[in-house]
Amino acid sequence: MRLLTNEKIWNAVLEAPPVNWMLQKTLKKCLECNRIPLETALDSYTGKNNVKCPSCYIYARVIKFWIGFIQKNLNVQKNRVSKLFKDSYVRRAIFSIVKGLNKFGFNRPLQIYAPFLVVWNYTYKCNLNCKHCYSSSGKIPKNELSTEEAIEVVDQIADFGVTSLAFSGGEPLMRKDFFKVAGHAVERGLYVSLATNGTLLNEKNVRRIKEIKIHYVEVSLDGVEPKTHDVFRGQKGAFNQTIKGLKNCKDEDICTCIAVTGTKSNLNQIPKVLEMAETMGIDRFTLFNFIPTGRGKDIIEQDPSPQEREEILGYLNKKISEKPKISILSTTPQLARVALQNARIQGLGQEVDF
Repeated sequence: MRLLTNEKIWNAVLEAPPVNWMLQKTLKKCLECNRIPLETALDSYTGKNNVKCPSCYIYARVIKFWIGFIQKNLNVQKNRVSKLFKDSYVRRAIFSIVKGLNKFGFNRPLQIYAPFLVVWNYTYKCNLNCKHCYSSSGKIPKNELSTEEAIEVVDQIADFGVTSLAFSGGEPLMRKDFFKVAGHAVERGLYVSLATNGTLLNEKNVRRIKEIKIHYVEVSLDGVEPKTHDVFRGQKGAFNQTIKGLKNCKDEDICTCIAVTGTKSNLNQIPKVLEMAETMGIDRFTLFNFIPTGRGKDIIEQDPSPQEREEILGYLNKKISEKPKISILSTTPQLARVALQNARIQGLGQEVDF
């Protein structure tokens, strides 16, 4: 493992003239094959034989050797790597990594050429008035991009090599052109997700989400009690609308997430929210770290104490270790440290090279 993370060794390899020259060549489109050699090499690794010229054959063999070298050193089965390389979104990420190595060298943390994910606050419009809204979105009109300008932004993001685009807000479904712009993003090869409060996920909108092939829907929920959620969202009945929206997504077999922002008002309900998500067959649960910005600045006293945050992260880490059917994530950076500490306490940890 240390060999794979040694900056000096990798940079010496990358800076060697033959390697540097070949790396640049693998990222330029071959005029004979009309593809970049790196794509041909990934096809070759997965068992496809699309090589049309001698040069790309040589590049493919060299790249295949290095992939095999890393795969064996990481002790990952080849069929798992091969399955990953067949995914078009994984390939976009790989292209960004290789471009990053070519431009920046090997660094820790790794510098990639284009972000894996861009979160786009697509609108300030919102039908709710959430107490913790970081963008202070609502019904007050603000200047926003036109549909044509939004489509141009999508093209720029796709052309730069970004892997995934998340539409957030505000409430993206408040804009009438959402489906046109999001559909264009899907057509441009981006992995597209939607972050929503869930109240507008009626059957018609969910069918359209399915039709334009949005890959993932993240729905915000503040608790298992309607009062907790509705008070935080500033609208009575929001809880029931959101639960109905989640069910509509599951009925259409859309990959769906329940996202909770942890505050003093709902920390004690988070275990029940996770339990409810599992019962509903939701695919993912995410705990968001409360950030006191936007309207959140007005409720800074709702920020959990260090001890409260430690307790809820310990709970999540325990649930993750039990290998639940639902994926459990958190934007709270301390979760990694909690997991490492817990592993060492149990005698499971290994020396970690940070």
